[in-house]
Amino acid sequence: MTACGRVFDIDLGSQIHGLVVKMGFEDDVFVMNALMGFYGKCGCLDLVVKVFDEMSVRDVSSWNTVVSCLVKEYMFGEALDMFREMVGTDGVGIGIDHFSVSAVLTACSEHGAVMEGREVHARAIKFGLERNLSVGNALIGFYSKCGNVKNVVSLFNRMVVKDVITWTQMISFYMESGLVDMVEEVFDKMPKRNCVSYNSLLSGFCQNGDWVRALPMFCRMLEEGVELDEYSLAIIMNACGLHEDKSASEQIHGFVLKFGFGSNDRVESALLDMCTKCGRLSDAEEMFISDSITQNSSIIWTSMICGYARNGDPYQALSLFFKGQSENIMIIDEMVLTTVLGLCATRV
Repeated sequence: MTACGRVFDIDLGSQIHGLVVKMGFEDDVFVMNALMGFYGKCGCLDLVVKVFDEMSVRDVSSWNTVVSCLVKEYMFGEALDMFREMVGTDGVGIGIDHFSVSAVLTACSEHGAVMEGREVHARAIKFGLERNLSVGNALIGFYSKCGNVKNVVSLFNRMVVKDVITWTQMISFYMESGLVDMVEEVFDKMPKRNCVSYNSLLSGFCQNGDWVRALPMFCRMLEEGVELDEYSLAIIMNACGLHEDKSASEQIHGFVLKFGFGSNDRVESALLDMCTKCGRLSDAEEMFISDSITQNSSIIWTSMICGYARNGDPYQALSLFFKGQSENIMIIDEMVLTTVLGLCATRV
């Protein structure tokens, strides 16, 4: 069952389910938990619930599987209801573990269930689970979502063991709270940094309008040999564009081309945006018409249309828009629609 779940083999897994019934293993909680885990991996929530309802004996793993599957399917209210049933209305239901707490705290965060989240925190303390790493990370995520600075900092300071997720959550939280000066201090204390950590920092600088700090931090990222992803490049190109730093944009552009990162439409779109924001419209045009760029991508055409618009060339923007429509390339989204309507109003 575990193997089937890992390769998403629903046909073989269903046959094994039949074998389970035929051989009379339906009363074996271990087998039935594996069966629910398999259906959960394959996204078959209805079958997870069906197996759960038919179980004669359940343990904490049985309940955890259903709760986590509900969370995975964004059914946060239902996950909270299931957790309440799990612990019992009188609080003396089946015991909980770190997995239960972590899963239900995610549901509380996404559902905006502040009081329920605090109750789960109290249960975690009661069962001695607060010091567990995954529970601590889930609690920081929950209180971050609530905007509770005091509780987030207190939890972070009390955690005996911290991993890269813990530190990255703190960076994101400080950035979202506008506490930019505290972020680099936390970042420098991290024993290990990865691409996600750096991306959170770079993105936070942009969100807080502190674009000047983004470029040196990107250089530090390269010096430490951290593996980049397309999000890293999109962030730093956005920072250059917002800062309208032509020189830096040329350096970043050269870096992207040199190392072959410009091979997908998101990176190419970010390059076009950066060029048009930094007064390099001719470079953007040259790139747009070249064979090296993805010509049938709506996001690429949208970037070029917006680029013409921001550089005061409404006729080219509208011409490109109508061409994209006639060739069935353009997907009308909020950005391009707002841009085109604004151009039409300007012409009128």
